[in-house]
Amino acid sequence: MIEILLLIQDHEGIKSYSLQENFTEIPAIRETDAVSFRAISPSNFGEPKIFIQDHCIALNRPTPTGDFTEHTVEFGRYLANHFGVTSLAVGFTNSDELIRITPVEVYATKINKEQAEKILIYLSSKMSDVTHLCFTKTHMGSDQRPGNPTDTLTKIDFSRKALELLISNRHRFATQPCKRSVEFLHVSNYENSTHITDRDIAWLFQHLDQIYPAPYDDAKVTINNRHYSIDQIQRTNLKSDTNLFENQVIYSFLINMKIFLTSVPDFRKKYNLHTPYKDYYTFDSILQKVEAPLMERRYREARSLLQQCNELIAFFDKHIPCTIRSTVAPILTPQAKRFTHYERAFRTIDSWYKLGQPTWSGSNYLFGLKSLDKLYEFFCLYKIADKLNDLGYELTSSSSLEPDRAFGLKGRPTAQPQDRITNYYKFESDEKTLELFYEPTIWGYSEASKAGELVDVHHSKSASKPYFTPDFVIRQDCGDDFPTYYIFDSKYSTESQTRDRHLPSIIEKYYLKLKAISKNHQVDSRAIKMVYALIPKTYTQEQGYHGGPFNLYDKLPASPFFGFLKLTPDEERPLDKLLTTLFKRTSSDLEAQHFNLRAAALGLKPIETRPLSVIA
Repeated sequence: MIEILLLIQDHEGIKSYSLQENFTEIPAIRETDAVSFRAISPSNFGEPKIFIQDHCIALNRPTPTGDFTEHTVEFGRYLANHFGVTSLAVGFTNSDELIRITPVEVYATKINKEQAEKILIYLSSKMSDVTHLCFTKTHMGSDQRPGNPTDTLTKIDFSRKALELLISNRHRFATQPCKRSVEFLHVSNYENSTHITDRDIAWLFQHLDQIYPAPYDDAKVTINNRHYSIDQIQRTNLKSDTNLFENQVIYSFLINMKIFLTSVPDFRKKYNLHTPYKDYYTFDSILQKVEAPLMERRYREARSLLQQCNELIAFFDKHIPCTIRSTVAPILTPQAKRFTHYERAFRTIDSWYKLGQPTWSGSNYLFGLKSLDKLYEFFCLYKIADKLNDLGYELTSSSSLEPDRAFGLKGRPTAQPQDRITNYYKFESDEKTLELFYEPTIWGYSEASKAGELVDVHHSKSASKPYFTPDFVIRQDCGDDFPTYYIFDSKYSTESQTRDRHLPSIIEKYYLKLKAISKNHQVDSRAIKMVYALIPKTYTQEQGYHGGPFNLYDKLPASPFFGFLKLTPDEERPLDKLLTTLFKRTSSDLEAQHFNLRAAALGLKPIETRPLSVIA
């Protein structure tokens, strides 16, 4: 037995919610409410951990009661900066599994609501479709497990992939369908060369009206030396039957997809907003400003997919007719395994069904903000890219990369999926190159580690996650033994929390526990020049504290540099100053650029430029 309680403390006292898989009504909590958790579980489960989205809260006050242990945690504002439908999950130290608990509705303060509006408006101006980043069914977080409910946008995307697969294999379905041969009887004209079976003769004696006397030369049937002729006779033929289970699976899937795509509502329609708390806001309240431009394309996409779905249904009706079997599980039969196009279609259909059937009303409208800290992370990414561009660095390439130890920090190139954020950017200016990584994977040191790469020297190979993933890494190639690295982490937090808790943590992880590999395969920490936190809330001009003997902005700065700075849609000057100091193009660089342009025209050899020696 496991019981998880959510406790809410306000002026009326303490309210208790027993967290279950589903609620008739989702608890509505203000982000400023003091909350606590109580977990009662078997002692052999170990210590519980509550996950609020991606953030873990350890319950560390155990009280043994027989075979069960009760864990609690002090009241605190653990839901601060979580906005919209937020997931709660629990895990135990003696198990790698996470137990899904429930979603809760978090109401935001005015300042966070306005901050979210500005960030969303900025992101929507930078991306053609920001919905995948900002809107989701939020009880899917880092603790997602196979089979959990998914958001409708993901199901629309998967519908598109499924249709693309079926459309690309239409000629195979037409020429190589699953079918069987069946006999059928029909009456046809009799020809002299027609072979007559016993079944045909039996039919003939049951239809004696088809027999008539005829001269010997015209006789076709002889009975007791009497001659008769016939004009028609029953024949047994074979035909192909496609009304099989394998085809019914695909045809029924297309019908169910049609129902889903038809149910996608027109997001341009408005709906009434209601909040039980004064001066607190639901996520729906910011949808009024950003919903239409972000969601209208989704509605149009659903209608386009619906047309493709109808065309496939018509194709099956014509070439592979079969009956509907409602929602039939796509079990791979021996006949389906014979054909690659059937096997791939079945696996795709099975994944589509596992996404569940979305609901389009009330608290299950399926669009909740992941969390303000995640939105702030995306905001910081694009602001850093903007500032590098403003400094004169041209964005020459960008791509989406997947973590792969064999490819090191950069990761493995993959096809750019729609609505997936780009996580690698390359900027160039003259002879300088800057690479911006978003959430790169820094693997543990091994024989596969590459020269010039950052490596994790902390985690053991047996660790469940033997790597670090900082939010942003800027790599500058200086032509030395190894490139230089500048590491940033976004924290939607206050100045005091950042200074006392977040900054020491990221310095420990991203400076003390990371090293770089030189060209002669030596491990060194000098390549990491900076570890900084980006935060939205600070009321002073302080830039944090610094590990080097001199401040970054002094006349003689010396790395490494540690600190934090404020970055919001209304305050970008600190980031401007920092990146300008690190990566500004010197007057000699500009002169070299003009000389190289003239040299190119005259066929002369260009001159080389070098980065700032004081930083590199």
